[in-house]
Amino acid sequence: MQPFQLSDEYYTALGKMTVAWNSVEIPLEFITGVLFVHCDETRFAKRLPRPLERKIDFCRKCVDSTPDLSAFRDGIFQILDRTEQLSDARHHMIHGLVDNFTPVPDGMIIIRKLVHGQTEHSLSERRTSLGDIARLTQDMIALGAAGNHAVEWLGKHVGILEIGFD
Repeated sequence: MQPFQLSDEYYTALGKMTVAWNSVEIPLEFITGVLFVHCDETRFAKRLPRPLERKIDFCRKCVDSTPDLSAFRDGIFQILDRTEQLSDARHHMIHGLVDNFTPVPDGMIIIRKLVHGQTEHSLSERRTSLGDIARLTQDMIALGAAGNHAVEWLGKHVGILEIGFD
């Protein structure tokens, strides 16, 4: 066993994952903005939510409290749940540090991340591979496509825009 060595292949996989994340965030930005303008009237937020966790919480509250969006609820909640899951994995990979000292089986990557607590900090560890990163990237792309469909539905439902994604 040898330590994982950083390589162009690793950086390329991480770069693709980073770009793929944009396909998840852009539809969520649009959905959040539409809900803020058309459904909320500052009931759940004084300003348009910016951090991911606040957007997700805001969208859940708006959809749950708007009977006209009941047909949208299950689908958007699945998208929001999956966004949280993928965000956690992405966050760890982007903000973590590759352990290139510990011997690992061929193809394994250990990523350690500092976890900030109220009074103490700790290190978390995740084991992954280039194949795992590629699958995560594909999951992000698929989630982005689902988000685009949600944008289309919401845009048509509230009557603001005819949006099409080809």
